[in-house]
Amino acid sequence: MSSYKPGQVLDARTFEQTHYYKRQTENGLVWIDQFLDKHKPSDAPSRKNTNFAFSRPAMCAHFFDESERLKAKLYEVELTNPIGCPMAMIAVIMKHGYDPDVSLASEYWNPKAEWNILEYMSPVMKIVSQVPMPDKMDISLAHGAYDVDISDGLRLFPS
Repeated sequence: MSSYKPGQVLDARTFEQTHYYKRQTENGLVWIDQFLDKHKPSDAPSRKNTNFAFSRPAMCAHFFDESERLKAKLYEVELTNPIGCPMAMIAVIMKHGYDPDVSLASEYWNPKAEWNILEYMSPVMKIVSQVPMPDKMDISLAHGAYDVDISDGLRLFPS
């Protein structure tokens, strides 16, 4: 896990691809990011070269497994011109398979439904400070909110 200093600026556009995108490629899931990038608004960042953040640390911690949480460091950040998209649409797109309808990308980039958890993207991110790992109850509540979003997404866009 990387360590950052307050004031440090991360510009994902300088990376060939982010750690996230590399992991998606290794896991055979990069097609989701490619689908979303193909249908993104012109002013939206590419998922290949962007930083991701959440509005609360518990939402970020939810995506780490137990062993990763022991080593992980979370940071308060400032994003430059962030765009917020419903994280659960990634799971909905995955359920639809390799040739999803463009309406799923539309909902991701320009959400019409109400969503509990948005992932915020910006190519440029400034580190403000390190924050403590949230407690298990906060992480559990974030997990529950994400599960509700996935259920709602599958109801709105049945496969």
